[in-house]
Amino acid sequence: MAVLWLKLKQVFTVPAEEWRIPHDHNCSMSVPMVYPTYGVDEDSLTLHTIIEFDPLDENNIDNDFDDKEVNEDDFDEYMDPNTNLPKAACDGNVVLLREKLTSVLHHIANQHKPSNTLFRQCGHNRIPSSEAKNICWLKVGSPANLALEEPFLSTKPLKDLAKLTDFCHTGKIEAYHSMMLKYCSKEEQFAYKGVIDLLGGGGGLVEYKASLLASHGFATLALAYIGYEDQPLSPSSINLDYFQEAANWLVSHPKVLPHGIGMHTICYGSWIALLMARYQIAAIKAIVAISPLVIAYLHPFQFKGRVSNVIPPNNSRVLSSEKGSIWRFALSTDLGYMNPTVSKYSAITPVENINCPVMLISGTDDLNIPAEFAVNLIVDRLKENGKEHLCINLRYPQAGHLIEPPYSPLCDSSFYKPFKELGGDSYAAWGGETGAHAWAQEDSWPKILHFLRKHLRQNTESEYREGTCTD
Repeated sequence: MAVLWLKLKQVFTVPAEEWRIPHDHNCSMSVPMVYPTYGVDEDSLTLHTIIEFDPLDENNIDNDFDDKEVNEDDFDEYMDPNTNLPKAACDGNVVLLREKLTSVLHHIANQHKPSNTLFRQCGHNRIPSSEAKNICWLKVGSPANLALEEPFLSTKPLKDLAKLTDFCHTGKIEAYHSMMLKYCSKEEQFAYKGVIDLLGGGGGLVEYKASLLASHGFATLALAYIGYEDQPLSPSSINLDYFQEAANWLVSHPKVLPHGIGMHTICYGSWIALLMARYQIAAIKAIVAISPLVIAYLHPFQFKGRVSNVIPPNNSRVLSSEKGSIWRFALSTDLGYMNPTVSKYSAITPVENINCPVMLISGTDDLNIPAEFAVNLIVDRLKENGKEHLCINLRYPQAGHLIEPPYSPLCDSSFYKPFKELGGDSYAAWGGETGAHAWAQEDSWPKILHFLRKHLRQNTESEYREGTCTD
């Protein structure tokens, strides 16, 4: 059983990372201006709808811009210096931003050195008196001036300015959409990067990670494989053919990029993902392995009619604590304990044969499995085979086993049915110090998203040829 999560927004879109301007980018926000009309008595002047200059309107572009690339700097001459409010100019200081905005009221009254705390002079050059006398300035206290003060000094807009110090300019995405709507076929289909989400040995179908990944632009398949409906909690073997079928289905889905998929996994799920990559099952292009396993401890795996060996846990080495059973020391780390026979695969995953990028995430206080042993084995074997460039190792001191998405509360102990069936306590101790574990979750999540985006990216030329849109 599986559930496919797609991005919960219009398919015809571009992920935000493509057009979001970095915080240190010197871009401008245009504040609408109203100018009095010559020949009209300012006392009877009525302020109508404020019109904002649109740099994308070709009618607004001067002939000087013809036949050359137009950039944001080309529009500076159209913008009054008092209203050019980039974050870099105010350094995120909302007081400075407010003073720049309200200085417009002084500017239109021919007062260019307002008595402000931070912004004390208009940004334009000095206006010669011969030129100033020909400009229709608004008189302070006139009806038109008072009418203009109302929107500029309104409490709510000034309060909202605090949220505008970090803003996004959407001009590029709007121009892109306009171009695509004009030239692309209305039947154009857009696809997403595909990811399979596998949880651990607790079983069931859990979808919160899949839905969260979908909200970040991945078509994510939450795949149940044990302890759900007709799937037993303790199967005789883990059949890799089942996962191969699921992966092939996902990669052939019309909403998924056809060049390959990623795996987002934890614990038992990471063992399966590493096996799939080793035996090149389907088009696995990237693996995120949280608290990874590399040995068949509880169940053997089966692939193409052959069954692997298994190294069962030593129940006598299970420790008891107030939090629950500690199984970390019951799982063998003796690599010479069992070698493959002619008819069976090795219980130890030959990770040196993996050819796709792998991100390893582990905590030193994992009380459930020997995650550090698994991480070191993967790193060492890849390095020995000249593949160290494929591995990213995120090791978090004092983090526990269940490294979840950020801001999830630490779960250092919980009911765990599989351990009860193995003859242990019904509760499992997962480990983790609260602060260190929270940091591991907060630090690893954006790196996971970046890793999946990077390695599931399709060639730009083929993207446009096949009508796909990726971030």
